[in-house]
Amino acid sequence: MDDFLRNAGKARDRLRLALYDLRRGLARFSEGDYPDSLFRVQLAVENGCKAVLSYLGVEYGPTHFPSVLLGRILSERESVKRLNLAKEQIEVLIRIASNASALEVHGAMPRYGWEVADRIIMPGEIYDQKASDGALRLGINTFSFIIKFFEGLQVPEDLASTLQELREEIKRVPQ
Repeated sequence: MDDFLRNAGKARDRLRLALYDLRRGLARFSEGDYPDSLFRVQLAVENGCKAVLSYLGVEYGPTHFPSVLLGRILSERESVKRLNLAKEQIEVLIRIASNASALEVHGAMPRYGWEVADRIIMPGEIYDQKASDGALRLGINTFSFIIKFFEGLQVPEDLASTLQELREEIKRVPQ
């Protein structure tokens, strides 16, 4: 994995973006703005996945579905070989992709709602406290696997520091 150190800067920056949106999501949750909380947590997880992709040196364009890219890599034998992934890393990446895809399915719905024949269903009608709490728990779980992915790798101090900030943030979330 030492070959990936050159990608650590982008990974660090993506994790910083993830941390920023996770904090915003937690704040919106405590304010009772559950649709925006879910949106922010989903966006945070997207950036967490993109941090992993960046570290691996995987090029991606604008996407709100990075778990699909992770899944594609994991399903292509040559990609797994080329990246020299260990069994444990593959297992962790599968968990990241699986959790993230469950959040990515929401897309822009928490922001814009659903247009049906005679009205627009407002996000708050669907994304209540229970739905937002579930998304938050799933996001925290995803971040625990993202952190686990980076553990054991030799990463630069600034990336390690950002991972520690993320660790501390998810510990603050009430169980």
